[in-house]
Amino acid sequence: MLAAHLPAGTYRKHSQLTSRMWGQGVHAFEYKVDITNCDREALKWLSANQVQAALEAAKAPVPVKITDWWFHQTTLHFDVAYVSNPATQQYLADLKKIIK
Repeated sequence: MLAAHLPAGTYRKHSQLTSRMWGQGVHAFEYKVDITNCDREALKWLSANQVQAALEAAKAPVPVKITDWWFHQTTLHFDVAYVSNPATQQYLADLKKIIK
C-alpha cells in the first residue's frame, strides 16, 4: 500500500507489535516512514486520511484503523489496529476514552 505512493527505502516493510504496552491479544502495530527522501507529491499524499483510505482500499480480511499518528524528527510513526478480536475492540474502546 505504501509502495504505490512513497519512494523505496523510506519505510520498513515490517512493523513493530505495540501490544507489549496494551496487553496480549491486541493486534496493533507501529509503522515508520523516513520522510527525508520523500518528494513533494509523497509528502502531500502522506496524511492519516490518505493512509486510512489506502488501508481500506486494500481490502484486508479484517477492518483496519489508524490509532495514532506522530512525527519525531524526520520519521513519521503511525499505529494501525487490525480489528480481528475482542481484545483489539476493547483496545479501540479504551483509546476513545483516553482521547475524550
